[in-house]
Parts: sequence; structure tokens; C-alpha cells
Amino acid sequence: MARVRVRLFAKLREELGEKEIELEARTVGDVVKALKISHANKILVAINNRLIDVSDAKLKAELKEGDVVDLMPPFSGG
Repeated sequence: MARVRVRLFAKLREELGEKEIELEARTVGDVVKALKISHANKILVAINNRLIDVSDAKLKAELKEGDVVDLMPPFSGG
């Protein structure tokens, strides 16, 4: 397990009532479970400011001590 910082943006921030959370997790999936995010397949994930693949594989992305995980709703507009 690694201690990571999770930053929440837009609607996720409003839903969870937090801007930033620290927790222990092994994978991005662990973060999603810990935060009880039910629509994980519809969020964008960045680890250390690098957007990761939007497939289900993102939930298996391994985390290291001190990583920063950003969770964001999909962007829209035009």
C-alpha cells in the first residue's frame, strides 16, 4: 500500500465535499472504492499530472508512495 494524495475536481468535489484527500491505496481502483465513486468508468484519471488510459485498465494502475491522483468528470463543451 502507498500513501497517496487524491485531488477531486468539479462535480466530484461537490459530491464528496472535499477538495483533497490522503489515503492508502495500491491501485486507482482502490482509490475509487475508498471514495465510493459509482461512475468510475466515466471519470478522467491523472497520476502525477499525466492523464492515463480511459479504459477499465486505469483502475489497475499501480500507485507509488507520494503519488498524486487527480479524479475529474469528463470534459464537455464545444
